[in-house]
Amino acid sequence: MATYTYSFDDLFGNEGTGSLNTNAFTTGTHTFTFNSHSRSSTFTMEVKGVGFPDNGTSPLLAGVYASSDLTTGGSISGSMVTSSYNSGFVIPVGENKSFTWTPAASVSIGEIYMRATGGVFLQIDV
Repeated sequence: MATYTYSFDDLFGNEGTGSLNTNAFTTGTHTFTFNSHSRSSTFTMEVKGVGFPDNGTSPLLAGVYASSDLTTGGSISGSMVTSSYNSGFVIPVGENKSFTWTPAASVSIGEIYMRATGGVFLQIDV
């Protein structure tokens, strides 16, 4: 099992632009674990090149999302909103909040923007 880490600076990027994924995602299960000590945070993933409409990009974020720490369609704190092109999460204050993602298709390095606010750190176990 490989582990990848993203610091707050990695996830915030240049003026909030985030950064492209530096690891590939295969069709297996990937665990995203967040560490947010000071305040609620947000985390988003977006397929590179997505605009409105979706500019013909591939639906790389399709798949199955699951979490016991975050809820789907529940309260604002800890909610998950997922689609094939954009996915967003509110990470409540506290350590080690996580979700799993099983992508429907493999994702190469540099195809997904990952962004976060609120001083969150991320560990991805592949």
